Amino acid sequence: MTEKILIWRCEFPMKRGILDNDYAFYNDGTIIHEYDRTQNDLNREDEVKGDDMEIELKTKILGKCPDEHLDFIKKTLGFVTKQDLIDLGWTENTKDGNFEKNFSGMDFKLIPNGYGFIPQGNNRHFVQIDSIKDLKDFMNTL
Repeated sequence: MTEKILIWRCEFPMKRGILDNDYAFYNDGTIIHEYDRTQNDLNREDEVKGDDMEIELKTKILGKCPDEHLDFIKKTLGFVTKQDLIDLGWTENTKDGNFEKNFSGMDFKLIPNGYGFIPQGNNRHFVQIDSIKDLKDFMNTL
């Protein structure tokens, strides 16, 4: 059995720094929420999934993440990565950083917005695409 290796731990102080509220990211994609409920209920651990976490929390975690771990943490949290887009047939425009794809004769762009993308090319699509699920749902509507 292969031992899990800690890639990075995101620490959020709680209650004036007394209680822990951390997220540990492991090389196998596991995320462990390490926290204290109260001063009498310490050192709790729960495995969590990136897809189940609120976007606000995921954005805060990415804001603290060192650059060398950013791609791995984004993927673990369920955010769309450049490689996901390429794997799904999108082409990166190196001039402006947008991704482009043609669907049924219509050209679409994905414009970077925060940690996600906003599609452009058809006025009926005003959505923020943060996760691979969001992207696949969007592509299924075209």
